[in-house]
Amino acid sequence: TRLNRIKPMSCIVAVNDYGIEIVCSRTIEPREVDWMQLLALENWQSDVEGGMNTRELEKRQFRAIARIAGLVLQNVPGAAKSTRQIQTSSALLFDVFARFDPGNLLLKQAHDEVMEGHFDKARLERTILRIRDGRKKVKMLEMFSPLGFPLFLERTSVRLTSETAGDRMERAKEEWQKAFQQKYGDKSLPSTGAKRSTGTRKKR
Repeated sequence: TRLNRIKPMSCIVAVNDYGIEIVCSRTIEPREVDWMQLLALENWQSDVEGGMNTRELEKRQFRAIARIAGLVLQNVPGAAKSTRQIQTSSALLFDVFARFDPGNLLLKQAHDEVMEGHFDKARLERTILRIRDGRKKVKMLEMFSPLGFPLFLERTSVRLTSETAGDRMERAKEEWQKAFQQKYGDKSLPSTGAKRSTGTRKKR
């Protein structure tokens, strides 16, 4: 959401244990990024809500809260309700409260539980501060870094395709080779894989 404020564009996000990849439809120059503003703690919850459909998460969480509060009864003798009926009843209550009583404590509880359970509010704030106050180095890469390639596979794996992961890797390798040769001439990309030994082990 904050990146979209720099200029109108679409973004695709991929995440793994080693990094975050954000692919934008328009180029963002490093000088255009204000890191202190991008990683500010102020209003981060509203920014998260603006970038994600937290309302549906809150509605799903409200279902359990409504049952505990006694607003939705499931096992009434002679009038048992199905799961679908409970979902419909709790969703209707949520919409009515959101429209006519937006300050309702049950709505606030659903919102707080979503922010704490799905986003781990305290941990996210610590992470934002650690990244904001840490040392940052901007480097323009000509090809994927070793830790960037898994993010590429993570991003492309959610697409509907008939290619295998190996096919996508080979296609990416061909694109890198072409870009490398355009800059350095008829040279091949340096090999990063270790050669497999084909020798035979001597028996004692």
